Amino acid sequence: MNKILIALFAGASVVAASTSIAADGSFYAGLGVGQTKVKDFDPSFDAVPQDSEEAYFKYDDKDTSYNLFVGYRFNPYFALEGSYVNLGEITATADDGYEFGSLNIESHGLAASVLGSLPIGDAFSLYARLGAYYGETEASTVYRYMDDEPESDSEKEKDTAILGGVGAAYAFNERFALRAEYNRYFDVQAPQGLESDIDVISLSAVFSF
Repeated sequence: MNKILIALFAGASVVAASTSIAADGSFYAGLGVGQTKVKDFDPSFDAVPQDSEEAYFKYDDKDTSYNLFVGYRFNPYFALEGSYVNLGEITATADDGYEFGSLNIESHGLAASVLGSLPIGDAFSLYARLGAYYGETEASTVYRYMDDEPESDSEKEKDTAILGGVGAAYAFNERFALRAEYNRYFDVQAPQGLESDIDVISLSAVFSF
């Protein structure tokens, strides 16, 4: 991920010949990378032994996310945007010496949002985002008792979640900008009755046409 972020900044320095906000009535596209964190992640699930105080739990509620987006900027204050979002994967495992279980959950889908921007000077702007995320979330489990053959299962669930966020953008010229933002996906549904908010902090490169 660090190499990707460095490449984005390097690209910005190459094209930074002038500084001005992109013109009104323009299309734009871009890509972003960031870090996902699942809020209030509960690692308890059916495939993992829960009845032993000696069970060893391990879970990771963070991962790398990425998104590809296109949008239309009506004026310096208002834009519509659509995107493909991959929110990454979270994992949980438990092992009490007799039983072992693991859970992997990953979510990806499409998002549409409205952006309201506040230009500050010729190149810098702040913005807020409100939209919806229609995603497919898959939960994969593995269960094994001692030396028995492991049992695996996979379930998928599709659902719509509210998306909101804030960010800042800097236009190096009329064609290229970088933006940093924080987004939250509210109440993302997953199989086995799991539900959580998902936070994403990301850096994006934006190309206007």
